Amino acid sequence: MSGSTGLVLERLPETQLTGIQPLFSSVFGHEISAALLDWKYAHARGQSWVARLAGDPAPQVHCGVCFRDILFEGEALRAGQLVDLMAAPKGFGLTRKNSPFSLLLKHILQQLPNAANPAGVVFGVPSGRSMRLAEHCGVATEVDRWLELHLHPARASRSPRLRNWPAGNTASATSAWNRMASTLNDAALGVRDTGYLEHRYLRHPEHTYQLMEVTSAWLRSPMGIVVMRRHPQHFEILDLQAAWEHMPEILLAIRNWLALSGNDVAVLSLTESFARQLSPFASSTRMTEFRIMGNPFCSADTLRSLSNRWWLTGGDTDYR
Repeated sequence: MSGSTGLVLERLPETQLTGIQPLFSSVFGHEISAALLDWKYAHARGQSWVARLAGDPAPQVHCGVCFRDILFEGEALRAGQLVDLMAAPKGFGLTRKNSPFSLLLKHILQQLPNAANPAGVVFGVPSGRSMRLAEHCGVATEVDRWLELHLHPARASRSPRLRNWPAGNTASATSAWNRMASTLNDAALGVRDTGYLEHRYLRHPEHTYQLMEVTSAWLRSPMGIVVMRRHPQHFEILDLQAAWEHMPEILLAIRNWLALSGNDVAVLSLTESFARQLSPFASSTRMTEFRIMGNPFCSADTLRSLSNRWWLTGGDTDYR
């Protein structure tokens, strides 16, 4: 697509995904590998969109879309997740509502409603600065916020136990996901079946994750799955899979595991309404700058239905 201004908006073919590497490096200050770009966008998993000047192959603006199966109001949808949003540091005026940044996002958002996603449901987890820019340009609207729950070590003799999840033990993961989906049926919830677990965590091209199975205190029956990533000073909890009513016990089990293993704090990023309900079982709660964006071109009813309904953790991002 090109306009009278000489601006070209185009979707990159899979063979040209590495074309955004120089822009990514200049914006974020580190490289993005071909393997990670393939993991995000190739094989119909997503789309990579750029805005550039006619006759100049270098992109000035980029926005990626990763497709995510979600459950929303009892329906299965394939939502669009906006990722890798970036613009050349000395590019066009970003704050203008007819800037290439605005035009590219508007083009993407308006063409996302389709048979698999009739309502055009979109989400993203932009920083405060990025969200303010997108709101100013009319290409994003806030539907939720992200909080951090900090879990400090605490012994609890009767709490559930964590153990390494046996690779390939799909039965416990499937059971945990089914219970989660049935008890969070009022939420907007990304699908967390075994196929998702394998792609998101076990086949990630760069990061290593620790998948733990949670078993009940007395019968040692499976209760859920916890996904963590080790950082130098803390553990990051990327994902929880369990029935909603078991989430407090899961958090207590993590705190007990930290105490027994001599580890430090664990941090869970979670959307606000759920984080507030679980805050009594954490050591502390902190508001973050990250907000959950919605598609401003959706119907008002869809945006109202999504408001404060998302269950999103760190694993729902593409970069953690």
